[in-house]
Amino acid sequence: MKKKPMTPEDIQDAMQQYVSDAQTYLEAELSPVRAQATQYYRGDKFGNEEAGRSQFVSTDVRDTTLAMLPSLVRLFFPTSGHVIQYLARPKDAQHIDQAVAMADQATQVVNEIVLDQDNDGYSEGVGAFKDGLVRKIGTLKWWWEDRSVYKDYTAENMDVNQYDALAADPDVEITKETERSVEGITFYDVHYRHWRRDGIAMIRCVPPEEMLISRDARSLDDASFIGHRTEKTRSELIAMGVPEAEINQWGGQSSEIRQSIEEIARRGGIAHVNQAATPAEERNLWIEAYPYLDLDGDGISELVRVRCLGTSFHVVGEPEPVDERPFAIFCPDPEPHVLIGNSVADRVMDLQLMKSSIARAAADGLSMSIFPRRYYTRGMVDIQAMESTAISQNVAVDDVPPAQAVMIENFEWHGQDALAMLAYLDNVKQQRTGPLPSTLDPDSLQSTPEVGVKATVQAASEQLELIARNFVGPMKRLGKGLLKLLVEHQPRKRIVRLRNQYVEVDPKAWDAEMDVSVNVAIGTSEKLGVLAATAQKQEAALQLLGPSNPLVTVGQLRHTYATMLELQGIKDVGKFWNDLPTDWQPPPQPQQPDPNMVLAQAEMQKAQASLAKQQADFQIAQVKAQQEMADLRAQLLSKQADLELRREEIHLIDERERDKAEADVAVKVAATNAQFGSQITIAQIQADIAREKLDVERERTLKLETVND
Repeated sequence: MKKKPMTPEDIQDAMQQYVSDAQTYLEAELSPVRAQATQYYRGDKFGNEEAGRSQFVSTDVRDTTLAMLPSLVRLFFPTSGHVIQYLARPKDAQHIDQAVAMADQATQVVNEIVLDQDNDGYSEGVGAFKDGLVRKIGTLKWWWEDRSVYKDYTAENMDVNQYDALAADPDVEITKETERSVEGITFYDVHYRHWRRDGIAMIRCVPPEEMLISRDARSLDDASFIGHRTEKTRSELIAMGVPEAEINQWGGQSSEIRQSIEEIARRGGIAHVNQAATPAEERNLWIEAYPYLDLDGDGISELVRVRCLGTSFHVVGEPEPVDERPFAIFCPDPEPHVLIGNSVADRVMDLQLMKSSIARAAADGLSMSIFPRRYYTRGMVDIQAMESTAISQNVAVDDVPPAQAVMIENFEWHGQDALAMLAYLDNVKQQRTGPLPSTLDPDSLQSTPEVGVKATVQAASEQLELIARNFVGPMKRLGKGLLKLLVEHQPRKRIVRLRNQYVEVDPKAWDAEMDVSVNVAIGTSEKLGVLAATAQKQEAALQLLGPSNPLVTVGQLRHTYATMLELQGIKDVGKFWNDLPTDWQPPPQPQQPDPNMVLAQAEMQKAQASLAKQQADFQIAQVKAQQEMADLRAQLLSKQADLELRREEIHLIDERERDKAEADVAVKVAATNAQFGSQITIAQIQADIAREKLDVERERTLKLETVND
């Protein structure tokens, strides 16, 4: 049967019950033990000290923690390489390369930008590790911090298109505008505010006393309630969108946080006080809770985020469904079926108390043996001389022998037994925590066989490797959380510097469900030795079989070299070795030709060259013959033109001579008739001329025939 949806009153009642139970569990069971561990780490006195006696305090908790911490830092925060690595989940075979490229880009952005530039990932991570080693759990929290702000701008002489584009931008608010017309063209002078969308993914180490965990929690995911309680100033709450009226009505300080015994122990006995100079800086209790609630009444609880204000845990706004709790909890010694396990301090605190007590007794005994008690008879001895600490002094004794007036109590020091006990307790500590690398004595290993040295060094790293592997899970959770933050909240593309190049990154194109791998640099020295031996074998194979052999490629050898440099702390491997794919192969070499085939090809090329030469000679001869024929034709045409001209010239000469002859004849006829009175007719003359003309024609024909010949 379906239940009714939860009302605001139901949600408020549920949150009060969840928070109250978690605070009771924290303050009654967790905080006292963790506060004591903090005091042991600080080396504070135990409270059982006596005046005039030794007050020595051994610092085994701090010494063990600080001996482990450098190795953990080296494993999780190396000077090169990426601890968090994203692995692609390609949807199909066609997009494998694109998915791999996006995974590689996400790996670089999270490790180099989010953890190194936007946040101090090293300091936050070291804080979480130290909390885990000393106080059972260390917590890293991540969230998206919106840094969007309004920027004021002024734009002048905008045309209509520019003005319309600006007004249509949803992130622009025009505050003032002036319209003017110049020669019929409209221009605008505009004052506007631009909403600059921006933000970064944040991570912080949460103090253990601020984490609220339900008593039934077996893991971070199935716990019925997980919350983070802290204090926020009034100005911070208003910036987060909390109505000021609710702050005035429900806000208030938290005595649980201000008087937390864990914070007091961490600060060395100084309680937290409110020193707000203005009302805006007054602090209020703020709880960001992640319970499972059946909001819609369907019988299935879902994970939601609920924000509570003040000591009455007033619910602000509506519960918001979420996919996960944004916390990574580091516990060095987790217990099955329990979220909060044990710390390294839990293994060492009792030994620290015992060693301190034994060392105090040994010191007191040594003092008693060096400075024994002296008894004297009052009135018989010079008191001033007895109280003096000067050496070789003279003490006056009256009326009685000195042996009767003064008695010295000799005290035998048994410090050798105390020192042996301290050595035994150190052995017990090593059995509990492992012989740490910083505690190994190099001199004691000089005469040890190589096998024994390796076994000792390996034993020194086993506990650290175990703790490191326990920290891998929370680190992987952190990587998944940061990836989802960037994919879901990055408002715009961002220009970042990756591998010494500035590139444009858009996390929205990434796959938010990519797999996460944590590369912990466990056994670096051993890895370097293995890689060096592998490189030698790869080099030998390449020399023996050549670069195109089926056993190893040049790209694989380059990858071995690059990995060795990265393990030794060199970040920019590209300065030493060019990037090559592991399956790179040199271009294929041309096959050696058959000598007979080479000879045949040479003969063929020679024949082809001879044939080509003959063809070229023939073409040249043909062109030459054509040129000669053209020259002959030109000469013939020239001769024909000369002949025609000659004919025309001869014809004109003949016509001229004939006309001249006719004129001469006419003159002669007229002169003859006048002289001799004869009557010579023109007809006769014409007949004579005709005969002469025939003679001339015959003579011309003969000349032409002579010319043609």
